[in-house]
Amino acid sequence: PQHLLGSYLAAMEVYWSPSSRAVACIRSGAWWSSPRNTTSFDTLGLEGAGHHAIEAMPRAVTGVTKAGGQNSFPWGRGWARDDAIDGDDVGVKTAAAFAQRHQGARFLVLTRDPVDSWSSAVARFWHPLEWRLEVELRQLNRSIHSMASVVDAIPCDRKFFLPFEYLKREADTALAALAAFLGLDDLTSLVDWHRQGFGGDDNHPPRWPLPEATDNNTKHPPRWPLPEATDCLAKYDGLIRRKLIPAAQRQEWPEAWEPPPCVHHYEEDDDERDGDQDTQEGTAVPTRAALCREETIVTFRAHLTVFVHGTIAKDTDDGLVPIPKRPMSFCARRELRLDRPATL
Repeated sequence: PQHLLGSYLAAMEVYWSPSSRAVACIRSGAWWSSPRNTTSFDTLGLEGAGHHAIEAMPRAVTGVTKAGGQNSFPWGRGWARDDAIDGDDVGVKTAAAFAQRHQGARFLVLTRDPVDSWSSAVARFWHPLEWRLEVELRQLNRSIHSMASVVDAIPCDRKFFLPFEYLKREADTALAALAAFLGLDDLTSLVDWHRQGFGGDDNHPPRWPLPEATDNNTKHPPRWPLPEATDCLAKYDGLIRRKLIPAAQRQEWPEAWEPPPCVHHYEEDDDERDGDQDTQEGTAVPTRAALCREETIVTFRAHLTVFVHGTIAKDTDDGLVPIPKRPMSFCARRELRLDRPATL
C-alpha cells in the first residue's frame, strides 16, 4: 500500500537524514518503478548485517534457494593472513571491480549499525591468538568505506535499502517496501518467512529474536529507529569469556581502548550450576565474575560506539551508508539494574 511505502521513506529519512544520497535514491522511487519482472537480486552489506536471514527466503519469494549470496564486507578471511594483514585493499572491494563483476545486477543493500554487526562478526570469526583486535578494527574501517563507495556507484534503479533493525521492529512497513522491490503482489510467502525467522510460534521458535510487534500508527508510534536495549551479557557470553577477557588480560585490546580493571584479576565462578548469581541472606546477587563479564562487554561496545559514530562517521558531512545517524542499540545492564546507555 502507498501509505506504507510513505512510512518507509519517512523512516529512512530518520535512519540517515533527509539530505543523504541514499534517501534521495529512495525518494526518487527508481528502485520501485523499474521493471519488476524478476525477483533476482544480490545482497550486499557488512559482515553480520543479516545475509543469512535473506538467504532463508523461500523459493516462492525469490525463485531460487539461498537468494542474494554472501556479498559481505570484508570479503572472506584471507585478509587476516600474516602476509596480507596490512594491505589497504585486502578483503575489500573497489567500486570499479565490484561493478565489473556484477554488471546489470539489482542489489538489496543490508544495513545494520556496525556496533551490532561487528560485535556479531568478531564473536564468530576473530581468532585472538592469531591476530589482535586492532587488526579487526582497522578492517572494519576499511570495510565501511569500501561498502559506501560501492553502494554510491550503483544506480538508484538497481538498489534497495533494508536496515536489519527496520526489518526486525517495523515489519509491516519493511515487508511492504521489500515486496515492492521484489515485484511481489502476494505477500503471503514473504510474511510467512518473516514470521518463521523473526517471530515464530509455539512449535517453531524464531531463528532471530523479534521484540513484541507495534502498530505503525499514531496510537502506537514505531519504536524504530529508537535505540533498542540488548541483554549483552547473555547475547555475547562466548565473545566475553573466550575472547574479550583473555585478550584484555594479555593487553591486546586496541591501544586506545582501556578495558575494565576487573579483567586483570578475573576468575570464572567456581560453581556454574547456579548461573551468574549467588545467594546472600536469602537474596540473589550477581557474582563478581558475572559483574566483570558485564562490565567488559559494556565497555567494549561503548568504545566501539565512539569509534563508529564518532571517529568514522566524521569522515564525511553526507554520512556513510553503512552507518545510521545514531546508535541503534545499547547494553541494558541486567545484573547492575541500570537500563541506560553505556558511557565511557
